[in-house]
Amino acid sequence: PTGTTGETSGAESTEAPVVITNADRLAVALQIVQSMEVNDVVGQVAVVDVSDLGAITLTYGTRYEVRLGNTDNLDLKIAAMRDAVAQLSDYQRGVLDVTFVIWPDKVVFTPSED
Repeated sequence: PTGTTGETSGAESTEAPVVITNADRLAVALQIVQSMEVNDVVGQVAVVDVSDLGAITLTYGTRYEVRLGNTDNLDLKIAAMRDAVAQLSDYQRGVLDVTFVIWPDKVVFTPSED
């Protein structure tokens, strides 16, 4: 169809490939913005990158790259991000991993080298 771009994901199989459209990305971005509103962090997030729905990232202000991972539990991930940022000092910068892949239900903070 015209106006629709998509990508396929998944290993080779006999099933039809999953097509991710721009409409899918927009729906996820809107879900993230709604969760940011609920968690009162809308003004803090500068960039929402949904180009890869398996590796969603946010830029929180100028200090943090936030890795949300896939679309599972986005509300929980945004709330965990908010709580983690509240516990960090104003001078800290780095990466917040809220994918819950390394440790379930735990945010992993990696300070930046600069």
